Amino acid sequence: MAAVAARDGQFPPSSQPSEPGRSPPPHAANAKLVKPGVWIDWARPAVVLAGDVALREGAVEFLACFGGKEHESVFRLDASAADVFLALGLVGLDPGRPSSWDAQARRYSAPTGALVDIEVAWRVDGRIQSRGAMDCVATVEYGRAPLTRPWVFTGSQRLGDGKLAADRTGAGVALVDMPDSLLALAGSHSASSAELWVVANTPVLPEEGAEVWLTALAAAPREYDASLDFRGTLRLNGRPVSPREFSELVSLARRLAPGYRQTVRVEGALRADVESVANALRRCGVVDDALRWAPAAPLRRPVPAGGR
Repeated sequence: MAAVAARDGQFPPSSQPSEPGRSPPPHAANAKLVKPGVWIDWARPAVVLAGDVALREGAVEFLACFGGKEHESVFRLDASAADVFLALGLVGLDPGRPSSWDAQARRYSAPTGALVDIEVAWRVDGRIQSRGAMDCVATVEYGRAPLTRPWVFTGSQRLGDGKLAADRTGAGVALVDMPDSLLALAGSHSASSAELWVVANTPVLPEEGAEVWLTALAAAPREYDASLDFRGTLRLNGRPVSPREFSELVSLARRLAPGYRQTVRVEGALRADVESVANALRRCGVVDDALRWAPAAPLRRPVPAGGR
C-alpha cells in the first residue's frame, strides 16, 4: 500500500480529533495533534505517539503495544494502530509486510517496509529525557542495550472486515517475529519463550505508568566503528558481533545510503583470520564492495598447486 498523501499538511477535516487526550509532547512544541494520542511534527517530519510505561522488568516481545499486550511490552500506546498507520503514511513512510513463516526454509522471513528511527522521551524531575528506543531494552546474553538499528514500518495485515490485525491483537512495535505487528525491528528474532533475546532495561526506565512519548521518523544513515581484533573477533562499536548481525547492519546501512562502505580496522588479526571472516561475511550476503579493510585487505583464495 502506498503512503497516504498529506493534504496541506493535515488530516482530512472529518478525521480531526475532538478531544486532546494526554498532554502534548513538551519536547516537540510545534507538533500538531491529529488523532487522540498522535501528533505530527511537520518540520522534521515525524510522528509523536503518547503512551505510558507498561513493564519495567522481565522478557519482552514488544517495545510498544496497543491494548492487550501490556504483559509483554515496555510501553503501551494510547493511539489505535489504524491512526498510527495513517500518520506514518502522511509523513511519507510506506508500509511493507510483517515477517511470515516460510515453511520451506523453516524460518520467518524478514519484515519489509520503510526504515524508521524511534526515539523515546519522558520527564525526569520535571525535565525531558530522551533515549534511543534500543536503550530501553537489554540483551539477555550481555545485559546491555543492543546495537542501534532501524525499525521497519511493516503495516500489519488487513483483516476481512478491513481493520488492521494490530488493532485486534495489540501487536505494535515488535522486537521478535510477529506476523501482525505494525512496526518491527529490522532482522529476525525468535518469539519462542525459551529464546526471547531482550528484557526491559529496568535501570533506564521510569516507574510503571509514567507518561512517555515515542517519536517515529524516517531512518537516517548511521556509521559503525568496526574492527577485527587479534583474536579474530569481529566487533561493532566495541562489541563482539556475529557475521550474521554484522551483515544485517551493513545491508541496512546500504539501503539508507546506497554505495555505503563499512571500514573494518584490522587490529593485529592474522591474515588467515581476515580471510576467514571475509568469507563468512560473503556467505551472509555482504558483497566485497561494501567493505574496506584497513590497513590490510583479505587475502585472495589460494591458487592450487600447478595453477595460475
